[in-house]
Amino acid sequence: MRQVLEAIKTAEGMEKPALTELFSDVYEQMPPNLHEQERSIRDAINKYPKDYPTDFHV
Repeated sequence: MRQVLEAIKTAEGMEKPALTELFSDVYEQMPPNLHEQERSIRDAINKYPKDYPTDFHV
């Protein structure tokens, strides 16, 4: 259990990847449903910025 908590603490301290990497690193051409999901999360981050980490790159 201690190892898991240490791994979480380490991961939380790392720089977050850009939002586009969450969607673009799997497919050569993103399907329409992923474009919609990316737009939706961007809208949520812009609408509720306090609910997201300050080091999250949009």
